[in-house]
Amino acid sequence: MAAWYLLRAVHWRAVIALLAMGGLVAAMVHRWAETATLGLPLVALLAAASAGLLVDEPAAAVVDVTPRGGRWAGSARVLAAGLPLGAGLILVSAVSVDTVGDADATKDWLVVLGALGATVLASGLALRRRVPQPGGAVASAVVLSGIAPTVVTMFIDARSPLPPPALSEDLVIFWSTLAGVGLLAILLLLGPLERGRRARSSAGPGGRSVSPSGRATSRQGRSRQRSGSR
Repeated sequence: MAAWYLLRAVHWRAVIALLAMGGLVAAMVHRWAETATLGLPLVALLAAASAGLLVDEPAAAVVDVTPRGGRWAGSARVLAAGLPLGAGLILVSAVSVDTVGDADATKDWLVVLGALGATVLASGLALRRRVPQPGGAVASAVVLSGIAPTVVTMFIDARSPLPPPALSEDLVIFWSTLAGVGLLAILLLLGPLERGRRARSSAGPGGRSVSPSGRATSRQGRSRQRSGSR
């Protein structure tokens, strides 16, 4: 059921387009190793941006009142975000080993992509309470805000917060903490989706809340009317 929903509800063309851009940048870095400092973070950011597109829900009003509800749909989208993030991890890890010669790059990029992915998904879910399709804005923001520190550190000859080179212990703690906060935010944000569905499903005509006893009384009244008409 989840696969059927995701195949039809997610704008996969946009997701694949961003991953393809990341693949082109990875190929460029593989060809010109001196571009790794800027190219590899860009590949990771594009993968995180593509994951952000998965939170878009054009038919949120319809999905929220289905039997499974918005929480199930949101959870399916969050789990599906592992696909573009995993693809990004494979790209940056493979290129890092080939060009930079960092055999432990996978561990660093796993922490960074986990933090970026959790932050993007949490931001998208938070914005979706007001905007049905925040993925484009979130994707743009993560790329711009993520690449800016890398570019600035190249001019001032400082340490970039993104690999390469290998992450320091302080940066590992920073990215790990960010990933944990992002995951906690995702769990908290999925709850209101389910509560909102229940509130809308319990509302009567005109948006008025109807109690279970009121619904039972209403059904009994309709049954008497049908019996009398016969």
